[in-house]
Amino acid sequence: MNRRAKRTLLSAALIAGLASGSSSALAEDVKRELETSNNPTVSIEIDSGDLTINTWERSVVLIEGTLDDRVETFEVDLRSKNSVDIEIEDEDDSYRNGETETLLVITLPVNSRVSVESFNGSVAVNNVAGSVDVETVNGPINVANTRGFLSLETVNGSINAKDVHGNVEAETVNGSIRLVQVAGERLELGTVNGSLEVESVARTVEVESVSGSTELNLDRVERLVASSVAGGLKGALHLERQGDLQVESVSGRVRLTLIEPLDIAVSVESLSGHIDNDINDVDIEKGDFGLGRSLNFSEGDASAEVRINTVSGEVDLRKKSK
Repeated sequence: MNRRAKRTLLSAALIAGLASGSSSALAEDVKRELETSNNPTVSIEIDSGDLTINTWERSVVLIEGTLDDRVETFEVDLRSKNSVDIEIEDEDDSYRNGETETLLVITLPVNSRVSVESFNGSVAVNNVAGSVDVETVNGPINVANTRGFLSLETVNGSINAKDVHGNVEAETVNGSIRLVQVAGERLELGTVNGSLEVESVARTVEVESVSGSTELNLDRVERLVASSVAGGLKGALHLERQGDLQVESVSGRVRLTLIEPLDIAVSVESLSGHIDNDINDVDIEKGDFGLGRSLNFSEGDASAEVRINTVSGEVDLRKKSK
């Protein structure tokens, strides 16, 4: 399924809404074990329930846990040693009420490639060396100690990732994103209503927020593109020589601390927001009739560009010794 199709799936599920109803669930224990290659592709579709994915060195997929009595379909399809499909489907759309006793732990070969689609429930992925693609409608996503590409998307839920050694794409509508100890080369992150917090050595970082706050701690970044409508942006970073930093905000405050040495050419413009320059003694310029403010200066060899634009958001620039 391509990315556009997946987005359509999530949107349709969200629009459909949550149907009311309840059921007295009697959970059923399950356990399945399948021999695979040491790097299979494992696809999981689950209507509702909490899912944990772990890994080991064996060429075996182990599925164990409990199923709610409203589970209508539990299918495990070993298409080949390199491909496993797992489907857990509830009866009569009962998964939409958000109540379930389904709880599964799936253990995979460490080099597996993993794909998960879930409607209601949390998803946790640990110690996977292959790529990981997780999409949920209602539920948090938690990832730790991964080595491959990460694609994480949820409508209502937080995204947390720690000790990541691959590129990351993460997006949530209502929920926060928190990435810690991220060593991939590229990050693409977006939130609508939720905070965004990143600690990374990625070379390229793109972040977008509508109303949530953004906090960035970046080491030796080459390209940073950040935009916000109403959320504030706070960052501490070292911009590499010949790097590129672009920040746009409508009403959110921008506070950036640039770590020395500085080799930057700076251009800051705001229609009505205050600009504070604590890097040097260059003055803020005011436009005709007091409309608009700007700040322009260079430090070092000026090989890296810093461009900041706001409508009414304040801009605060500082520097810090390495």
